[in-house]
Amino acid sequence: MRSAAIGLVFVGIACSPNKPENITLARPQWACPQPPTAEKEGGTCAYPDDDYIHLRWIIGDEPDLEGYYINRRRSTDFIDTLYATVVLTREQLSRRGEVMEWIDRGSSQGTLFYYVLFSFDRDGHRSARSDTVAYQLLDKPYLYEPGPKDTLRDGRPTFRFGPNRTDVNISSYVLRVVTDSTSSQVVWVSPQSGMQGGYTAGEKTTVQYGTGGLIKRPTLAPGKYRWRVDFQGISSTKLYAPCGCVYDPVRCPGSDSSLPSPSELSFVGSQSGWRQFIIAP
Repeated sequence: MRSAAIGLVFVGIACSPNKPENITLARPQWACPQPPTAEKEGGTCAYPDDDYIHLRWIIGDEPDLEGYYINRRRSTDFIDTLYATVVLTREQLSRRGEVMEWIDRGSSQGTLFYYVLFSFDRDGHRSARSDTVAYQLLDKPYLYEPGPKDTLRDGRPTFRFGPNRTDVNISSYVLRVVTDSTSSQVVWVSPQSGMQGGYTAGEKTTVQYGTGGLIKRPTLAPGKYRWRVDFQGISSTKLYAPCGCVYDPVRCPGSDSSLPSPSELSFVGSQSGWRQFIIAP
């Protein structure tokens, strides 16, 4: 399996708002990315319901915290510049220490974006810059079967999916199955399986339910479920991971075996929309 190349050197000068740093504001922390096979998803990544990059970071606990400046650059740019100003709502400020999400609706498929955060207070003073995170969206996977109109009786159904177009940047996939309910409980997450040489348009991959990975239910009882496929990719450009999440936060870069390695995380990828299917009695 090929994995995204990860680099540690960030080249670029941050063009942030012209305000002095405030030592009372902590350096912003990104929400840690999770391996594609993790039961609980997290970190900056793609999203099933749209084609944008979703940024996730931890809300600071400073009493005078007002919001965040988001700096962004494309991989072809030399510097990052102020891209958005996020003023926290009263509800967000009440969730200090929790993860917040912000959608970059100006992102697009096929472009590698880098992001840096600065928090700011009520007087406009900003914090020190955060680590840099990167993400590049691939084209979404296409789900062939099963679908809502299919009548399935096998508790271990077969799933078929593929790309919408030829894409040699796809290196692996993960298939997820959840209950079609308010709680959406995870019942299966497949292993991260590699692809050789990408895809040709219309090519289908066939996977049977419960073939390795995280299995919560060996077979599916009658009922409604949803499934999704995530693609992970490779990039010709070096990517930069958040230091405190992927590497030893004290000796960055380090070798803390309790933290996921860069090769286990997805910084180039996409997530298909959820598709319902029914197991009949």
